[in-house]
Amino acid sequence: MDRRRFLVTSSSALTLAACSSPESPLGPHVAAPFAATAPVKRLEIAEFSRDAAMVRAFRTGIAAMKKLTNAQNVAAYNYWHYSHWMPHGSPPRNMETVWNQCRHKVSYFFGWHRGFLVYFERAVRKASGNPAFALPYWDYYKNPKLPAIFTAPKLADGSPNPLYWRDRRGTIVEGLSYAPFAATVATFPFGPGESYEDLVERNPHGRVHDQVGGSMGRVPTAPADPIFWIHHCNIDRLWSAWLAAGGKRAMPDPAQLWWDQTFFYNLNRTWRAGMREMNDTKHLGYAYEDLSLPAAPAGATLPVRPAVVATGASGGSGPIALRLEPVTVEIPLDPNLLRSPSLSLTIGNAKLTDAGNAGGYSFGVYVNLPQTREALSHESAFEVGELGPFELSMPGMEGMARFDVAQSLRRQHALHYAASPSSVFVSFVPFGTPNGVARNADLIRISHLSVTA
Repeated sequence: MDRRRFLVTSSSALTLAACSSPESPLGPHVAAPFAATAPVKRLEIAEFSRDAAMVRAFRTGIAAMKKLTNAQNVAAYNYWHYSHWMPHGSPPRNMETVWNQCRHKVSYFFGWHRGFLVYFERAVRKASGNPAFALPYWDYYKNPKLPAIFTAPKLADGSPNPLYWRDRRGTIVEGLSYAPFAATVATFPFGPGESYEDLVERNPHGRVHDQVGGSMGRVPTAPADPIFWIHHCNIDRLWSAWLAAGGKRAMPDPAQLWWDQTFFYNLNRTWRAGMREMNDTKHLGYAYEDLSLPAAPAGATLPVRPAVVATGASGGSGPIALRLEPVTVEIPLDPNLLRSPSLSLTIGNAKLTDAGNAGGYSFGVYVNLPQTREALSHESAFEVGELGPFELSMPGMEGMARFDVAQSLRRQHALHYAASPSSVFVSFVPFGTPNGVARNADLIRISHLSVTA
């Protein structure tokens, strides 16, 4: 996705102007900056669900937006779906600057999605008829089950539930990471080494997408499922929570050019969100009632290394099938290579099977998991990545994944962990319980694994 053009402006005003379409819900005027009004409060989904008026507004807004068939109209639900990524093909020439714009595995993952949520929220608010509406967030660390208002196909009166989506494969998320919230994770932007943006995007972000499955389990179709929005509101909240936690956590220096990035969400570029404004949600017109970071349960441990099912040749391994059973592949290496400051694990030509295509599961990818229980607080020393339908569907990255191994080995050394002097042990540990999938069914077939400097 880094092939997409960066849109940079020196403007610092955040305003909302209407699309010229007569169907636009936002009116023909330029609205005042968001900070000019008191911020709305985004509530956790459990609390939000107790407010019948807010639930009704959410359903009304989503239903009204989905009825609009012209996807080029900012009032239509599919305008926002396609702004993230289109399910098929490329944008028509006149929509190239606003569709297929999502940021994944590159810097500004948090920033682009924050602006995206702001403008979508305002469109839903207008369509709902409730001027106090704010999107809720789903704190799956506290409530891992799919929220009830999203799970019933029909409402009490027999009408369709606009928040229900037919192809979800999982009903609960598990194996969520606490590594991003450690006090040692002090760097925010995506980049070399350990960064908050990278860690959160991997897990919990990717893991939730994978385990909900269905449309949510693929980048091009994820926003079709209305639960997408409350998932991303929680990811957005975790940015604010990370800042509120203090310590050595810090955004880049204000003088850095990183701050000059601005994103645009409509064709005439009046719906814009600059990174300098997005550092504080109150500048954007909303706030969260809970800014606490997740904390791992007392006594939580890492998985124990699964049994070795294959041993490769020097530096690599042949094909392997991943199922709902944990497995380990041993990859012999030259001892000198193990000491390299740059070492990567590459998963090549990974293909989803028919059983694995719909998601509902994810695989944690670990290097040298201990053979006895290890504290979960050490997960960043052993877990190197995430693999599932969502990761394999990222445009430009299909079928391939690459993970940093050298950083993991350095952390293992700091823990005085005695790894093999001549091999790395790559473990794939499944999480999630996809509906209707047998434990012995192949989900992902990988043609080869390799470890290179």
